[in-house]
Amino acid sequence: MFNRIRISTTLFLILILCGVLQIAVMACHFGHFAMVFRV
Repeated sequence: MFNRIRISTTLFLILILCGVLQIAVMACHFGHFAMVFRV
């Protein structure tokens, strides 16, 4: 039982990490485009 909970928690954390990384990449691209348009 505990093993299954730990596996699901690990998968959940990995999903959250992927989401955060995707948001960070999008924010970086958005900032880059904003700088390009500003120039």
